[in-house]
Amino acid sequence: RILLAGDLAPPGIDMVMNGERLACDVVQAPHHGSSYSEPDAFAIWSTPKWAIICGSNTDGRIAGPIFQSHGARVLNTAECGAVTVTIDSGHLDVQTFRGELARGE
Repeated sequence: RILLAGDLAPPGIDMVMNGERLACDVVQAPHHGSSYSEPDAFAIWSTPKWAIICGSNTDGRIAGPIFQSHGARVLNTAECGAVTVTIDSGHLDVQTFRGELARGE
């Protein structure tokens, strides 16, 4: 599962998280990873293997360690450039603009 949260913020994020937990392979951190988007609660709710933070938002530096503390590998586009996620034969491949490649489960 891949969840592109965009600029999801309160009260919308609360409405989403009031639903059943959604185990995700990849999430785009809501609202650029800002603290306003409740990264701790969102990481618990979505249990991502990968968290992608889009942009150079200073708050992304807060959300990154939070997602990592919940077991996610974190990529911030401000540091690694664009991120491409490919699903093929049951495998998830994550590649950054700068050429880093990781194969997920």
